[in-house]
Amino acid sequence: MSFSLYLPASAAAALSAEIVSWQVIGLDSNAPTTSPPELFLVQAQVTNTGDAPATNVTSTLAMSAPDCGGAPCITLVSSDTYTIGTLAPGETRDAFWTVRIARTAAAFDTTTPITVTAQADGLAPVTATQVSRDPPPCGTDPTGASVLYVERLISQARNNVLSYSVSPGVQLPDGTWEVVQGSDFTVTVLAHTATMYSEVSVPAVVDPSGAITPQSVNFTYTLGTAADDDIYTLDAGGEVTAQYNYRAASLGEVRLSQLIYDCSGNSFHYNSDYLVDFITIRVVAPPVLNPQPNVTLAKSSSPSGTVDPGEKVTFTISYANSGPGPATGFVISDQIDPNLTNIQPGPGGAYDPSARTITWMIGTIDSQSSGSVSFTAFVDDFAGGKTIRNVAVADADQFDPVSSGEVLLTIPETTPVTGVPAGLLAILGWSLIGAGEVLNRKRIGI
Repeated sequence: MSFSLYLPASAAAALSAEIVSWQVIGLDSNAPTTSPPELFLVQAQVTNTGDAPATNVTSTLAMSAPDCGGAPCITLVSSDTYTIGTLAPGETRDAFWTVRIARTAAAFDTTTPITVTAQADGLAPVTATQVSRDPPPCGTDPTGASVLYVERLISQARNNVLSYSVSPGVQLPDGTWEVVQGSDFTVTVLAHTATMYSEVSVPAVVDPSGAITPQSVNFTYTLGTAADDDIYTLDAGGEVTAQYNYRAASLGEVRLSQLIYDCSGNSFHYNSDYLVDFITIRVVAPPVLNPQPNVTLAKSSSPSGTVDPGEKVTFTISYANSGPGPATGFVISDQIDPNLTNIQPGPGGAYDPSARTITWMIGTIDSQSSGSVSFTAFVDDFAGGKTIRNVAVADADQFDPVSSGEVLLTIPETTPVTGVPAGLLAILGWSLIGAGEVLNRKRIGI
């Protein structure tokens, strides 16, 4: 008797990739150095054809552009590597790159080979193939080579943008749309295209600041096929709704303008309202849930360092709330050093002589606000050789008490002087201490 052991094949991820964007890009035929467009998107789609998740999936664009007067005819203005993340079995995700054409007539009719690869943990890189169009768009390579060809584009009004909108987003009175950092959002563009030309391309041109990154795209036409999921399409228009899905990657502000271009015969045309009409998107920080205050307290004196017996001192307590939330029930208290006398609290302060404490019931300190309180006192006449230490404390509903830094004042020893005539003392404005024999450096009336 014989036995056979069958082990199930282990699941594994596998990648495939293809470039789905049009091979034709271009500059204005009459004003290549000044008129738009110059920015174009390259799009690839990466698919996990295996039966296990593919992790840390990225896609990379490399190109070898010819020289245009000492600089490449085409440069990559976004990162060469687009991060996709994890792909489930059978899942397809997009990768995008922004390229810029050098603004020179020398760029016309140049061809730049490009190579797109996709890679993931434990998998060898795969090279993307160029999607072939049937029939091929006029002027493009019918063999499906992975290239970028710079055409002469003619500005015409037959393609134009009707409206822009953002969801989810908040539109401000000046027309700017705000989206929250880390969120995904959709820009919907309603455009009109020429109905008599079968090849119409509707790419989204992104201000290449990196504040927002494209994730996917979908088009729906009133004529032609129902929908497409790449930025370059081959459908006659009428009206087209383009939905671009973005991620708000970092704080900043970008402008988007819809570029629509078509080919008829052997000439290419783009919308005359490109970069005339645009949408501004500002990425803002996420709202803080249960915002908390961050209050700091500081104390100072004038004069500082060394003070004389009988000298007047002004103490100032400054506070600031740098946190996103308000501080409520805010109270400052200051217990006065025993070497200070004649305590006079400033506005809002209440002095309790039995506790030798001044209290300021301030109430609410709004976020990003600040203020100060103060009091005056005199150094005790007999405090020579001693030290004054003073610390203020603040408390509020949202946090435990916080202290200011310590104010440290040094009082020098007084010098006894005897035998000074009373008339001279009056001229000097000085006073006698004790039985009229010992002179202290307290000035009368201070």
